[in-house]
Amino acid sequence: MKPKVKFDENSTLDDAKRELDVFLELGSPTINLNKLRKILRFLNVEEIGSTGGSAIRFRHEILVNDTNYKDGCFSIHKIHKGGNQEEIYVKNYKIFLYPHLIKIINKLKSNDV
Repeated sequence: MKPKVKFDENSTLDDAKRELDVFLELGSPTINLNKLRKILRFLNVEEIGSTGGSAIRFRHEILVNDTNYKDGCFSIHKIHKGGNQEEIYVKNYKIFLYPHLIKIINKLKSNDV
């Protein structure tokens, strides 16, 4: 199954969760970061940018008061493919990005802010 990654005013948090789950099942070892960014924008995850090298930092306001996060931030390493082609490894997505995004979705669903 391929991610549809189309989000509009009719999209829901459940749609976002389903799409994030699809990335876990890809047959490819990498995920196109630009496709993933569509979901991040839908969730209002702010991309802070690179911390130098290949790391990208993200931030969400809902995580700011969570003691597991410094200023609501989390990060992942990207793979440079040239031009604007950026990818991340599925195994890194599973460990370093997916859990944070699911936490954001769950907090948004419960309005636990």
